[in-house]
Formats: sequence, structure tokens, C-alpha cells
Amino acid sequence: MRKSEIIQEVARRTGIHPKMAEYMHDSLMDIFAETLCTLDRVPIGHLGYLQATINSHCEGRNPKTEEFIWIPAHAKLCFPTAKSFQERLERELLPQKDARE
Repeated sequence: MRKSEIIQEVARRTGIHPKMAEYMHDSLMDIFAETLCTLDRVPIGHLGYLQATINSHCEGRNPKTEEFIWIPAHAKLCFPTAKSFQERLERELLPQKDARE
């Protein structure tokens, strides 16, 4: 789903002008970014939450050459899903997968 599609759907469901829906979307994304940069969790309704973590530096290995390489510290974004949403995903998506096989 694209940003424009999200904005149109929010405008349709709430009855607000699409420009106001776009402003709300952009403000929400700014709030998410600011919160994640402080390493706080961002709850996403009943879906789960976003959380930024920092992985420390470590030593890795190139699988092709077996050469050891240094992997610098880096930030990572995680999205652990809520148990109820995970169950819903499995309930709705697994039968579709079985039907395709």
C-alpha cells in the first residue's frame, strides 16, 4: 500500500479532507521517528510495536571467501507483533497458502 492510498483510505473512513489526512499521516510519521530515535517503543494499535535497537560491533565472516570481516555497530528497527495479531495472520493467511499448493 502506498502513502497516497493510505491517505485516501483515511480520508474516506473518517470523512476528513485528503489534505488533512496527509497532514495527520506526516505528523504521525514524525512522531514515530522522534520516539524511535530515543529508543522508546512506538505502539501500533493492536498490531504490535516498533522499537529501535543498537547492535554492537562484531566480527563476521564472508561465506564465499571465509575471510573474517569487522561489522560496525548499527541501528536496527524491530517490529514484534502482538499475540492476537499473530494469531489472526496465521488464521487468515495459512488457509490461503494451503489452497495455492
